[in-house]
Amino acid sequence: MVPFSSTIIPICITFIIGLHLSSLVSAHPVNKTQVIYRRAASREEILSQLPKPFKQTIVGIGDLHGDYDAMEEVLLMTGVAKDVKEGGEIVFNDDPSITVVQVGDIMDRGAQPKAIFKVFDDLRKAWGKDRILNLLGNHEVINIYGDWRFVSEDEINSYRGKVNDDGEFQYSEEEGIQRRMMMLRKGWIGKTLREDYLVAARVPLHPALGPVNTVYRPEEDPNFGELSHATIGFIHGGISDGTVWSDFPRSLNNFGSEVIKQLQAQKIEPRMKGSIPPKPPKFSGNINNRDAMNFILDGVLWNRDWAERPDSEKLCQDIDYVLQKHGLRHLVMGHTINQGGIVSRCDGKILLIDTGMSYGFGWERGMLSAIKFDYSWKPLDEPFTFEEQSTVTAIYQYKSPVKLTDDTPRIIKYIVEP
Repeated sequence: MVPFSSTIIPICITFIIGLHLSSLVSAHPVNKTQVIYRRAASREEILSQLPKPFKQTIVGIGDLHGDYDAMEEVLLMTGVAKDVKEGGEIVFNDDPSITVVQVGDIMDRGAQPKAIFKVFDDLRKAWGKDRILNLLGNHEVINIYGDWRFVSEDEINSYRGKVNDDGEFQYSEEEGIQRRMMMLRKGWIGKTLREDYLVAARVPLHPALGPVNTVYRPEEDPNFGELSHATIGFIHGGISDGTVWSDFPRSLNNFGSEVIKQLQAQKIEPRMKGSIPPKPPKFSGNINNRDAMNFILDGVLWNRDWAERPDSEKLCQDIDYVLQKHGLRHLVMGHTINQGGIVSRCDGKILLIDTGMSYGFGWERGMLSAIKFDYSWKPLDEPFTFEEQSTVTAIYQYKSPVKLTDDTPRIIKYIVEP
């Protein structure tokens, strides 16, 4: 039998770290000192275990739907880009404290999704995959599936080559359609969708929680407190009330990548506007047809539960359950348009960031917007005392920023017990 004294210290340490980090992302921090008791053999030991000073900004960008100008303006107003040169080259910021998450639906409606994909590919190469995260939207997936009802004529024309002096394209419309399909199946866009685009992202507020997309496994430590929940979840549509994905977010991301891979391997004839969706493809291996078709035409990429349900105590109880089971503090989603601005529900636990930014909808463009999470953790002069602050803000082009949660700093004081 293992002596009780040999196990109590690591258990206490895990639990206390969890209490400490849960304060980092509280929707409404209390303006008071939180005292945390910590067992350690010496001051040096506890200092080595405490989270280090840290500061970062996480930027969430909503659905872009082929509108390059909207993307450019959003990158500038959030500080991700610092300039656009006369020839159109975007000059990215070199601030290593910024992480960007775009929640999908780059494709359809507007004319320039290809150029938007290129910008995010360039950003990913410059900043790294852990700092530039792109999600799959339902429109990325249905395009590979062959449902092209929302593809604009101007985008098809961008695959038809140069225009001669007589105003004729190098390629016919049918050739343009086939060239676009080959780009989605075997070209660089198809490759980046398969390898770089995620179904869900789990982004920590502090590196003590591990890298981006660390799998949430509560069973590995029954005394984790709320340590594993000090993260922000991003997904295009939503996670249904009552649904629990094990190994989140890896299980979702592996599934989505395999569905894309198998779709790209099949010869699918795209269907244009006004036509019925294509014949269902066949899946194999660990992907069954029912689950794959649900993913393509329904499921997490299409879910609107958290956007459409009326405000109620039950709504907030239900999102609490989903967040708890997936190790999250906030869930950020696109897909459902709110032209009036970013929507915060249940004290910022639900954040809806699709504001209809694309001109491609055929109506007046919605607000150009983004969401920013500004977080800092720093020591104070008093020993073992820290200040943390977490601010969630909606950023707009022609409107003042709007705070979505209380940003009152919290003071954390550790007391070392022998």
